[in-house]
Amino acid sequence: MPRRRPFRRMHCIRTCWSTIWSINPVETVLLNEARERGCRVLTGVKMLVYQGAAAFERWTGVWPPTDVMEAAVLEGMNPLARLGARVL
Repeated sequence: MPRRRPFRRMHCIRTCWSTIWSINPVETVLLNEARERGCRVLTGVKMLVYQGAAAFERWTGVWPPTDVMEAAVLEGMNPLARLGARVL
């Protein structure tokens, strides 16, 4: 069966983002299609992390380590991580 191309008419300007954040998949069909067209893509995980970072900075005056925050979100979303397994 041929792969559906629901976004075949989509044209990339610069950036595409999806507010959905899940571990399976982290990148949605929309983001895959946008990436194939050369767009910069942002996952819902990045949005979640940077919204949290902005709030943290507003309250503390310090910008937090977003790479650590993102790793923690991804690890927390992984069902095996919640059972104590380490995420690679």
